[in-house]
Amino acid sequence: MKGPTVPAAYDVGVSEDAPEYGDPDTFYSTHYRQVLCTGVVGKAQGRTHQALERHAGAGSRYASVLEVGAGTGEHFPYVRHSFDSYLETDVRIPEGMSDPTDPRRRFEIADAQALHFEDHQFERVIATCLLLHLPDPEAALIEWRRVTKAGGLVSMLVPCEPGIMVRSTRQLLTMPAVRRSGFQGYKLFNARDHRNHARAIDLLVRHVFRHDDLDIYRYPLRVNSWNLNAFTVYSARVIRASGG
Repeated sequence: MKGPTVPAAYDVGVSEDAPEYGDPDTFYSTHYRQVLCTGVVGKAQGRTHQALERHAGAGSRYASVLEVGAGTGEHFPYVRHSFDSYLETDVRIPEGMSDPTDPRRRFEIADAQALHFEDHQFERVIATCLLLHLPDPEAALIEWRRVTKAGGLVSMLVPCEPGIMVRSTRQLLTMPAVRRSGFQGYKLFNARDHRNHARAIDLLVRHVFRHDDLDIYRYPLRVNSWNLNAFTVYSARVIRASGG
């Protein structure tokens, strides 16, 4: 008896038993930049980076900046405010990470859920798409607030996973780029790596920053719907409470 036919658009060419099939490390080390940083997908990603900077435009200043989950530094070119130091961190040194030409910019290995920095050390903390992936996003949020100075800004981008807008965009734009890159098992990759629901993240962000000035920007509809929007940007101006 003949088995079900697998559509050509999905997961063809590598056995599901192959270690690289749907493997997040393989995707990030070999395919990420080709899939998400070029062409029409790259332009769409650029829109998210621009939105993350909506409260930190040209003319503003954050002397010390920490970016968690920085990858190969995709967000840095979108930063428009002035600064003295810009520290990019990730859990590993990503392939393709070149030595920065800006002397104010440096890279360290750090766990976003257990940062090794002192309290109130940074004037701005940036996280692009990271909360979607972390085993303990609440612990990460608490850490990001902890290392931010009073009056500092925590900027967080959260894709509205698993909303219909995100799934439709992935089907129409991202999947063709994935096929061109040669990566196999992209659906399995998402099941493994996109572990947190946008609604749950929203509740966690609101809780951790409940005593702060929190602005929430949704795109493209602005309405409070994780299902109909593509992403949400949270901008938290930290107000240091007594003993906080």
